[in-house]
Amino acid sequence: MIRMKRKLLLFLVAVSLGGCGSWEMGETGSLPSLAVERSDLQGRVLVPSSRFQGSPRDEALSEVASRVRAQVSEALGNRRNPLLHDRGLDAACHRAAEALALGPDMDIAPTSLRTELQAEQISDVSYLPFTFHVPMGALMPESALAFILEESRHRGITHLGVGVARSTGRRALVTLVLLRRLVSLSAFPYQVREGSRHYLWVHPASSLVNNPRVLLADPRGAVVDLPVTREGSGVSVRVPFDQGSGRYVLQVLADNSFGTQVTNQMDVWIGEPRRGVAESPQPTGDWSGSRSSQEARMMALLNAYRSQNGLPRLRHDDSLAATARAHSEDMRDHRFFGHRSPRHGDLGSRVSTIRTSERPLVLENIAMSVSVTWAHDGLVASPSHRRNLLDARVTHAGVGVAVREAGPIRVVYVTQHMGALAGGGLRR
Repeated sequence: MIRMKRKLLLFLVAVSLGGCGSWEMGETGSLPSLAVERSDLQGRVLVPSSRFQGSPRDEALSEVASRVRAQVSEALGNRRNPLLHDRGLDAACHRAAEALALGPDMDIAPTSLRTELQAEQISDVSYLPFTFHVPMGALMPESALAFILEESRHRGITHLGVGVARSTGRRALVTLVLLRRLVSLSAFPYQVREGSRHYLWVHPASSLVNNPRVLLADPRGAVVDLPVTREGSGVSVRVPFDQGSGRYVLQVLADNSFGTQVTNQMDVWIGEPRRGVAESPQPTGDWSGSRSSQEARMMALLNAYRSQNGLPRLRHDDSLAATARAHSEDMRDHRFFGHRSPRHGDLGSRVSTIRTSERPLVLENIAMSVSVTWAHDGLVASPSHRRNLLDARVTHAGVGVAVREAGPIRVVYVTQHMGALAGGGLRR
């Protein structure tokens, strides 16, 4: 949550899970942002029941929501690809706006919004959330609209959600979400019985999206690839919940022109009430040093996490760090996010000169956030990325960080390259 001048805009940033992924080079192929439309078992669109239906009953707030929607839709959409409306997305935005209007603590914003999205069975990880004030009866500030347009550029936005709540004085607090939805999911429960099994259907919404698959992390943190049954361009998968009580994390991945990407992630609970997983407070020290100090901090976080899980620390390697930094800079400079660069290809092409072990192995994690600490937290929370972080085969690592100034905030692009090196490489 970052305030623009004169408090015109608050940009709610946690970690973009839609911008995280992983890729393995070698005989095992690829591990790891796309999206979701809820559907029933026959694939028809399913509109979930919601505590908030349509526009707010307050006529003045309804007018604010309509104006904001019209401004953003006109600026971003077009006749061939208009921004789509999702009542569940509006409902989540509305409740998130109300929560923010009732309390001054903006640190709750990312967790509050994510909880409300999952309550509406929206598990898409690729979304941009904003919140800002609008005077009653006035248009959305041009500075806020310009910032939203710039940040959504090249993101492939498909859906728009708007929620409004009364703020102080004659102002409305608006929470707005721009979402990229590229795959459809069937509805799925967020609380289940131990030993039960549930089916999930995944269907790409475009011929540019393919090879969907599903991972499940159990309460102990173990991650398994679930067997899938191909059904046309989509898949069905039976999800078992047989590893005791606690939180399970269900993650969907698919391939597109930028490589393997996380598309959806949802929490499923057994024996415990559903609860949001809160972000840590926004770090204040991440920007106090140079880029090399941020890279060193990310490396330290990686190794601390491995140590906590009984694994040896990874040694720094200059060659891995160089390829990681080059990829972060490429993503920043050319405004894309993924494991396959339009200019330099996939991971295998980008690290082909690095000396690896007899069986080539280089793993890649990428993240985008407002700090390296939150980027690390996002990678740890993602089953596919956590599996790379805790891979026992790798011995060395390199981290690359690139920074983009985005109006009132800094956006950090992080790439981690972890490999099994043959006798050395360029280490320090």
